[in-house]
Amino acid sequence: MFTDMLEGLRRPKIEPKEWMSDCELILGTTDNLEGCIEECINSDFYGLDVETTGLDQRVFDGVTKDKIVGICLAPSKDKGYYFPLTHSEGSSHNISWRLMGGALKRLFDVSVKAQPVLQNAGFDMEFLEFNGYVDALGAERWNTPRLWHDTKILKYLLNPREKGGRGLKQMSKGILKREMIELEDLIPKSNVKDYSKLDPSWSACVLYAAADAMNTVGIFEILNKEYTEAVHHSSFIYTLEKKVLVATRWMMRNRVYVDRKRALTFCQEGQKLWFNSLLEVYGGANDILGRDITPNYLRILKGEIKGVNLFDPMEVEGMSYKTRVDEARKEALRNYPDSQVKIRKEVPRLSSDPRRKAEGLEDIEFPSVYDILSPQQLGLLFREMSVPGLTVTEKSGQVATARDILESVVENASKDFPFMGKIKSFRNLAKALGQYLIPFVEDVGVDGTLKPKFDQMSADTGRFSCKTNKQPWKVRDGGCRVPFQGIPATYDKSKPDCIRLMRDCITVRDKDFWLAAVDYAGVELRLVTNLSREPKWVNAFYSCSDCGKAYEMTEGEDGFPLPPPSICTCGSDKIGDLHTGTAVAFYGDSAKQREDWKVLRGNGKACNFALCYGGTGKAVQRSIGCGAKEGDEKYRVFTKTYSGLIRWWKRQHEFARAHGYVKTAMGRIQPLPDIKSDEYRFKSKDERKALNGPIQGTSADVTKLAMALIYDKVLEMGWQKKLLMILTVHDEIVFEIHKDILKEAIEVISNLMTKNTVIQKMNWPIPLLVDVELGKTWTVPYDLKDIEQGEGDDELVKIFGGQKPIEVEKPKEEVADLPPIEVFQVSALDPDTVERLAQWIKSRRVLREEWDVQHEGRSIKALLV
Repeated sequence: MFTDMLEGLRRPKIEPKEWMSDCELILGTTDNLEGCIEECINSDFYGLDVETTGLDQRVFDGVTKDKIVGICLAPSKDKGYYFPLTHSEGSSHNISWRLMGGALKRLFDVSVKAQPVLQNAGFDMEFLEFNGYVDALGAERWNTPRLWHDTKILKYLLNPREKGGRGLKQMSKGILKREMIELEDLIPKSNVKDYSKLDPSWSACVLYAAADAMNTVGIFEILNKEYTEAVHHSSFIYTLEKKVLVATRWMMRNRVYVDRKRALTFCQEGQKLWFNSLLEVYGGANDILGRDITPNYLRILKGEIKGVNLFDPMEVEGMSYKTRVDEARKEALRNYPDSQVKIRKEVPRLSSDPRRKAEGLEDIEFPSVYDILSPQQLGLLFREMSVPGLTVTEKSGQVATARDILESVVENASKDFPFMGKIKSFRNLAKALGQYLIPFVEDVGVDGTLKPKFDQMSADTGRFSCKTNKQPWKVRDGGCRVPFQGIPATYDKSKPDCIRLMRDCITVRDKDFWLAAVDYAGVELRLVTNLSREPKWVNAFYSCSDCGKAYEMTEGEDGFPLPPPSICTCGSDKIGDLHTGTAVAFYGDSAKQREDWKVLRGNGKACNFALCYGGTGKAVQRSIGCGAKEGDEKYRVFTKTYSGLIRWWKRQHEFARAHGYVKTAMGRIQPLPDIKSDEYRFKSKDERKALNGPIQGTSADVTKLAMALIYDKVLEMGWQKKLLMILTVHDEIVFEIHKDILKEAIEVISNLMTKNTVIQKMNWPIPLLVDVELGKTWTVPYDLKDIEQGEGDDELVKIFGGQKPIEVEKPKEEVADLPPIEVFQVSALDPDTVERLAQWIKSRRVLREEWDVQHEGRSIKALLV
């Protein structure tokens, strides 16, 4: 009794909310458990929520890292129960998992018509299915999206542009007018929100928990009515989001395996390069200004003050460059403060408009020492050095040092300031280290994996995002700081390996697995062509831009349009080349013979992407770096050339103005509330979204559908331990696949991504295609097309049955009358083999104009590139 009194004194004082007096919030016991289950079964919908020891959903050996503490059930919005299971405080009130598990199995059985309603369902489902007591609790129901609901998904689909307001507490207050008790009220001053530390006999514990399930039901009743009664909203899209939620749970459960040793090597390399780049910038600036502007924290790092160079060597694991810099700064501030002397100089005024040059001079006070890791001080340093091309921001009046602005300034000033390129280097290295490489080392779990934070409800187009977790406690709860979708897939050899090969840190977790990156090929131009039916682009997808040969558009036995061959009979790979058509429209057909044709075609490509979304002459300017007059002229030529596309633009704008939204091909709604705004910048933004929304949104729908179907197929085939989906990055899905099923799995995945029944119903003239790349790391160096031709890793060639090229002997003597022709003698080969050899030569793209097979002479004649 005395202990209870002390506990009562320690607890914060929590008063019930006014609305709670009209509701029943009940502590669940063994006596009322069956009654609650019956009430839920006899309702159409019931609320479901779990309380846990924390937020770490990672599954190890079939059990989540954090554990369920209690279950909340609400047969209505006015009645809710909280059943404690594993409270460490007040444990006498706990119900055994044996009783609770049996009751929930009965409630979750797919034959029960009553449907659970959850808020942020993926969180609760993971804990319920991998609870450690009852195997796969609710799994069959969760895998059937029509048998459950999620209020967060409904809120997102009703207004995808509203980025906030989807939390239960926010919706409860805004929709139900019910303010709820916050967890911070119950467990103040702690980042660790372990619900098991609360005594369930404390009324506030029950008020908090039972309200979660009750209000989830109440919110659902309102949102579901709004969604289903709005004829423009699609039940298919709601079902799709629920299906992909389950697939995303699977993907995040698989996690991403990291070669931590490789990442540590890259960290050490990157930190040394970062430090050396920093020193070079200071050295160059010192020479120009005629004084030493180096701060003392940098002298400490160099060893000039304490005699120990902290950056040489960089072998101490866990001691990142940020930690070293922070410690050196603190020590300098305590013991070696920098000079505070100011230097006044007259320098030219700067404008906030890069097109206008400000007149006159102004008197500026400059520091005698600079910390160029501060953007503000870096801008001041540029001003004192009179770096050309500077502008100031309108808001702060400080020198603009945003990434795109800085890159332009650095590029233009590199001739007079040779060290300027190192500024770009140390900023790029800092980003690579801070966002990717250091988290690769520091955030991995005990099994060497990271759990990305994928969000299927972030973008209004429906695209996935993969954000960073900046809060340390979120990393402790099993998250990681790596925004995987931003990791560059770069082959730029001018960049150091630690940046260029960051994807090499993502690897397979077992030597018998292969990593497969399956990417939709040119999906956005394919989709805009399918949506607009622009005839020139439709024809271009079935024509060779080199020789002009047109391929017939035919339908395969599976009902899908057959793609043309990847290589034309002329040996060109330019079938489906939309960019050549646009470049020819801009520069004329003779441009193909010009020496700068590659650049001109690149301009056509840039303009296709800039304008297919409804851009204007300004978009052309930004894309190819031309003047305003040329940009406007190219825009005029583009719109005149592609009249079918322009008619689609017009239809989209008319529909958006009439209805206030646009739709994807599969029915996803993107609201456009400003399409009729009187303010031009808002109106023009929504006019662009009326065009790019359906394209990017349809691309998102296609990818999400593929993910859901692949998960279903994995369950059907029993491949859970042999095929792991680990990442989705824009139009790419990444897998780890066991070698025993690799060939079959790639075929299944490719078909599900491009030839499923939903896509078939679209009746698109241009088929969707995928590119498949394979490897042991995410650099995936082996293209499936090459593997099937016998090139690449021997094991992959064997798995995919690739045909190694036939060795042929080149004749010693030259053929006098045909100097550009090389003749390969092929002795004692049957015609089929010679034919296969010819096809191989053609597929290797060595032909420019013609090829011939001479069966009787057993030779192949090929005009080589």
